[in-house]
Amino acid sequence: MKRFGLLLLLMYIVGSKKVPKRLVDSWINMVKPFQEVCSKRFGISSELARDVLINANPPNERSYKCYGSCTFGELGYLTPHGRFDITVLMEKAPFILQEVIQGCVSEGASEDDLCEKAYKNLNCLMQGMAED
Repeated sequence: MKRFGLLLLLMYIVGSKKVPKRLVDSWINMVKPFQEVCSKRFGISSELARDVLINANPPNERSYKCYGSCTFGELGYLTPHGRFDITVLMEKAPFILQEVIQGCVSEGASEDDLCEKAYKNLNCLMQGMAED
């Protein structure tokens, strides 16, 4: 049984996708002007934000979800009324494929909670940028 569990863990690690460093760096540079404000507001360290992007696996925690909402709001991608402005993200993040952005807008579209909406969208964007 232990061997089976180890095998599953190994398969997960080997099969896990990661967001390429160049895309992580581009994202970090894009959110840098307001990253400190959002980090302090929700208690998310810069290191955690970066690691989460690299591993394309955001934690299912309220503080991180709201951190995502804050960064999307500051970017102008998520409006105060809870709508995603696709053109804003396409202009500010040309490193993300337009098809990925458009597909991810539907993630969480029915959510009223801005933190949940941003979390679902961010998770989708990270999966869209991730590579084997």
